[in-house]
Amino acid sequence: MNPALHSRLSAVVRTTLTVAALAIAPFTASAQVAAETDTRPLPQLTVPFDEQAFDAEFQSHFTRIDGLRIHYVMGGEGPPLVLLHGWPESSYSFRQIMPELGKHFTVIAPDLRGFGDSDRPSSNAMSKEEIAADVTELVQRLGHDEVSIVGHDWGGVIAYEMAWRNPGLVDRLVFFEMVLPGFKLDDPAFVAGYWQFGFHTSRDFPEMLLEGKEAEYMRAIMHSPNIYNPNAFTAEDIAEYERIYTKPGSTRAWLQIYRQAAADGERYKAWAAERKLDMPVLALGGETSMRSWTEEDMRQVATDVTGGIIAQFGHFIEENPQGALDALMPFLLDGIDGATSN
Repeated sequence: MNPALHSRLSAVVRTTLTVAALAIAPFTASAQVAAETDTRPLPQLTVPFDEQAFDAEFQSHFTRIDGLRIHYVMGGEGPPLVLLHGWPESSYSFRQIMPELGKHFTVIAPDLRGFGDSDRPSSNAMSKEEIAADVTELVQRLGHDEVSIVGHDWGGVIAYEMAWRNPGLVDRLVFFEMVLPGFKLDDPAFVAGYWQFGFHTSRDFPEMLLEGKEAEYMRAIMHSPNIYNPNAFTAEDIAEYERIYTKPGSTRAWLQIYRQAAADGERYKAWAAERKLDMPVLALGGETSMRSWTEEDMRQVATDVTGGIIAQFGHFIEENPQGALDALMPFLLDGIDGATSN
């Protein structure tokens, strides 16, 4: 056997065995004890989240785009602000910060195709171009020709795709807890610390190992070492993510996000060489997760970048929603103030 091929296959096998252990037994006794006895402070919202007030202010809507039923949550008042989620979450991940954002913005939080309560494509129609086109179509249908975007995790990649393809549509971009294919995501040293990137790009192995174990795998991810405090997730949060990630077709749909990353990376490198983003960009990382890597990547593809690291924050907004708001609001509000003064 070719030595290079043997090395690649060995790496896949090692990764597969690692994830098999996670999928079969994600909550070992030691992991449970660690989560239950974690004494790190859990940051709280300055204004406690009010479920009833949220439901009164933000409503669910559905629309059909490219043959798919797309779900989105919308509320608030002011200039449009689009929130794009990542994996393994949905628009639900933003709910604790949406009430404060809604005081200043009309907040639009879609479930990306293949996620949440949006349809799962019957084929592998999960390219970044198609997802970005869905969101672009949605905001234009709602009557907006200019929006600010907060993209978390893979939502940040979709936000970049939208911004580059549609000059003038995105006036402010927040790239939150993610790195770009073609840049840091191509760095073996980075990927070594985030084993799931390699596993998720493997063909068929994830589906084979995760079938019937989707909920357990998701809970294991939410207890990963880069999470600041896994106790941030309530029983209701876990139940909601279990509900949407055990829907038929979910696993194969979200895996395509990872499997197309190599091709995305080649495109993004070519884009950066041709034209960099010129709108203001805020690149945010969590202190126990992406840290300054988000800023490093954005500085290679955009010309007006501000970086920040959120303290007491790992990867998920639920870990420190007030910290997320404190980092987001000055940047987003500056866009309103600037537009008013012009």
